[in-house]
Amino acid sequence: MMHAAGWAKRVGVVAGLAAASVLAGPVDDLQPGQWYEFPASQLRGVVPNPAPDGDPRDIIDAYSGGTFDTQRNRLLVWGGGHAGYAGNEVYAFDVAAGRWNRLSNPSSAPLAVHTYDHLEYLPTQDALFGPGGSQWGSGSAVADTWIFDLPSA
Repeated sequence: MMHAAGWAKRVGVVAGLAAASVLAGPVDDLQPGQWYEFPASQLRGVVPNPAPDGDPRDIIDAYSGGTFDTQRNRLLVWGGGHAGYAGNEVYAFDVAAGRWNRLSNPSSAPLAVHTYDHLEYLPTQDALFGPGGSQWGSGSAVADTWIFDLPSA
C-alpha cells in the first residue's frame, strides 16, 4: 500500500564515511578522529516554508536518527515526532556537494516520529527503513514500520 511522498506502510561528518575515499577536497585530507564543518550547510535552508508545527531543529535534535545511503554517498535523516516537530519530510546530506536536500514534502502519512536512531538504508531495495517511534502530538509509541522508496524521491 503506497502513501504520500514515496512511503509504503509495512507492519557533522566524521572521518571514515564510506564516501570519504571517493571525494576530492577537504574530506579526503581528514585524519581519523578529526571533524570537518561543511560551509553553508545548515538544514534550515531546505525546510518547507511555512514549516509544519513544532521546531524544525528537532528533525535532528529530538531523538532522531540517520543512516548512510551508500549508493548515492549521502546521509539520510528523518525525524521529528512527540512534541518536537510535526513534519515527516526525508532529508539527505550530499557529502560530495556538501549540502542538504529535501527528498519529500510534508504529508499526512506517516506521522512524524522520534526515530531513536533506528533508521537503516536497505541497499538491495534502495530504500530507507524506519521501524516505529514516538509519534507527533501524543508521544505514543507507534508499532508501524515504514519504507521510503528512494528512487521515487
